[in-house]
Amino acid sequence: MQDIFLQLWRSAERFQISRGPLEPWLFTMARNRALDFLRLKREKQRHREDSTDSDLPFSAVIRPDPEGEIDMSRRSEKVRALMSSLPGPQRRAIEMAFFEGMSHSEISAAMGEALGTVKSWIRGGLLRLRESLEEAGS
Repeated sequence: MQDIFLQLWRSAERFQISRGPLEPWLFTMARNRALDFLRLKREKQRHREDSTDSDLPFSAVIRPDPEGEIDMSRRSEKVRALMSSLPGPQRRAIEMAFFEGMSHSEISAAMGEALGTVKSWIRGGLLRLRESLEEAGS
């Protein structure tokens, strides 16, 4: 909380009452800070796992079974096919969110689209993907 209030203090000049009340702006800052924390935590965990795996002998590292790899490969192909069926901007917004780790605000700025539009694209695309995967039996 202290970090969030410190960030609020440092960026107070960026707040514009004409764009809305203080509370949503503060909540957005807190959410973004929490996402940054989770990304950092995930990256540290990945780094620990990588260094742990390299310290173990090759035979000690657990590998997925071939059937599991085939199943994963089939699922990946389905997701790729479904992703390619989405409209370009919607697909790109989902890719930026899930594969590049960008927040909705960052995607909005990068694509030059309204934040609400980006959120709608991502939510609608994910719902469409889920429905398609359920229909396909995954």
